[in-house]
Amino acid sequence: MKKITLLIFTLSFAFMNAQQPSQWEKRELTEEEKKPLYTTWGIGVDVGNSFSMMDMYNFEATDYDNWGSMGGFELGASLKVEKWYSSLFGMQGQAAWQEMSGTKKEYGFETSSYRLNFNLLLNLTGVGAPNKTKLRRSAWIAHAGLGALWNKPSLYTIHDPNSSNLLSDPMFLYRLTGDGSSNYLNPDTKESWNNDAFANIGLEYRWRFAEFWDLKIGTQALLFFGDNVDGSQTLESEEPNIKNTQDNYWGNTSSDASLYTSIGVNWYIGGKKNKGSEVIIYANPLTNLERRVSTLEDNVNKIMEDGDNDGVSDYFDKDPETPEGYIVDGSGVAQDTDKDGIPDELDDDPYSTKGAQVDANGVEYDQDADGIPDAKDLEQNTPTGQLVNFQGVSIKDRIGGGGGNDSYFLPSVYFDFNKSLVTKANYQRMAVIANYMKANPNAKLEVVGHTDPIGTESYNTNLSERRAKAVVKALVNDFDMDESRLEVTAKGESELVSKRNDINRRVEFRIK
Repeated sequence: MKKITLLIFTLSFAFMNAQQPSQWEKRELTEEEKKPLYTTWGIGVDVGNSFSMMDMYNFEATDYDNWGSMGGFELGASLKVEKWYSSLFGMQGQAAWQEMSGTKKEYGFETSSYRLNFNLLLNLTGVGAPNKTKLRRSAWIAHAGLGALWNKPSLYTIHDPNSSNLLSDPMFLYRLTGDGSSNYLNPDTKESWNNDAFANIGLEYRWRFAEFWDLKIGTQALLFFGDNVDGSQTLESEEPNIKNTQDNYWGNTSSDASLYTSIGVNWYIGGKKNKGSEVIIYANPLTNLERRVSTLEDNVNKIMEDGDNDGVSDYFDKDPETPEGYIVDGSGVAQDTDKDGIPDELDDDPYSTKGAQVDANGVEYDQDADGIPDAKDLEQNTPTGQLVNFQGVSIKDRIGGGGGNDSYFLPSVYFDFNKSLVTKANYQRMAVIANYMKANPNAKLEVVGHTDPIGTESYNTNLSERRAKAVVKALVNDFDMDESRLEVTAKGESELVSKRNDINRRVEFRIK
């Protein structure tokens, strides 16, 4: 039930954050997950032909044979760069070169034109997304936009100015820049570039033949805002034969138009670098969401799992193979209280001095067995049973007339929380006590039990007494000491020596 609840929450969260990952995701994404889901930039080239629909247009002349190739299909080419913002919408910039020509009765034109336009893109195949599980192989792309065109049309005629006969070859009249003229036209006719703005609309079919490449076939209609792309307005104002003809010579056109049909290829940038990313126009609108939901489902499963049963989920566990039963910290790493490199579960002395050398069981080395670890021992060859101070230096005991309680050192025995069991690590400390008692047969010890402040006073007093009695029992049973030389005292929580509770949970020895 808990897992189902978490899954429902995850799905709701994913829908609300389909475009941008949450802060939690940003912190937890792996290097693989950081790679882009989709390739969104593309560059394409195409070649095609242009069909003129103007005052003079393709295949219109009365006597086509006299015009030769003029008035037929003309070549064109373009370069496109596009950016997709989703699987449905994008923008495109297009730069193109386009030849155009056309005829009308005894007049004709041809020109090389250059244009630049910007388009909005709509992926028609992505609307509705009938297949939500597989990438598509093809796409229909509609586009519309605005642009500008620059051209210099050259004008021709096939009528003989000196007779009513047709010429065998078209005669050049002039170019709008004034670098050509005829005997009966104004030789000063000049016009720089014949510039015009236009709107365009089109449709492309794209077929994906490789991972980041597709083949495209499309058509694009250019609707010019002016009526002089073919030079007809200039021709009408300069050519005497047209001046004297009826007003509808050109068919009363109000603006020019052209149709550009092409075939080409697109390459989607960045796909090779970011392996695993997909071309966005062939993905469905919900693919991104589904992929993110799948990732979140995996994360939920990881949060629910705890392979080593240490109480820390695998999603956050830095040591997912901790042996069962080990005490771990919040990151799943086995706890090591004294930082000696031995986990507490394997450490016979989890309270060893910081930085001290320990054996494989976590116990500090004490070569002369005087109870002072080598790291603190200033006299590392003390005779067995000799009483020492806190630095391991031999002193005379009180029985022999030596110093008082402040001068000598006897090791303490330490306990786990709420426990009175004498652990293996403490036997080395009790060995020091046993050696001293054997070397001093007249000595007697007060065995004093202590606790930390956790719990009631009466409970702690009882616990401290049980700890002291447990130590006495170990000394009697395991070290063959006379129980009459050991006196039990229970101090409870009344004599704390440290802010660390693990140090307060102890049994001390005092010479009587």
